[in-house]
Amino acid sequence: FTHERALVGYYQAGLVLANAPYYLVTVSFIQVLFVRLARLRDLTATQEAVGEALSLVATLILPIEIVLMIVPEQALLALFPDSYASDASALQLLAIGNALLIVVAILSAAFQAVGRAKVPALLLLTIVSLESLALRVVVPTREAIGAASVFTAAAAIALLALGALYLREAGLQAIVRVAAWLSRYAAAVGIGSAAGYVM
Repeated sequence: FTHERALVGYYQAGLVLANAPYYLVTVSFIQVLFVRLARLRDLTATQEAVGEALSLVATLILPIEIVLMIVPEQALLALFPDSYASDASALQLLAIGNALLIVVAILSAAFQAVGRAKVPALLLLTIVSLESLALRVVVPTREAIGAASVFTAAAAIALLALGALYLREAGLQAIVRVAAWLSRYAAAVGIGSAAGYVM
């Protein structure tokens, strides 16, 4: 019983860290984005605003998740006792899942803002129901890693499905905008790193 409680505590610690960027997005970006998109008539008109939101999130928020993916053990050790580092693999998966979920939240806001809330609601309800069933099967044998794997798979399916629906109706302009933003960002980081290395 004590071992099970410890595992739940370790998993919860990873969940808190991985969820922090998601909460930043939902508290700040999503509300502002929704107000901006609510003035628009359909999904096609949301491309520019969604592209800008995705670009900002990719630049400001996703790097936090990337750090958690790359150095999960150090992230856990920075904030929790040493014993929590044993759950570093679960934190890696949770960070990946939350990065995907952030994009799902932005796309869901776009659908909701133009009066199409049923689309993400039905899709996400179906995925969460299936996720619950998968957790019942996987967690007893795979514990925290199993729970994190199921969560990440569910987030990936949600992004693929909702992303496909969004792109089918709105087009590729949002993705082109994000790609352009990321290429400029990567170039700036590369130049800054090269300059720092030379000096």
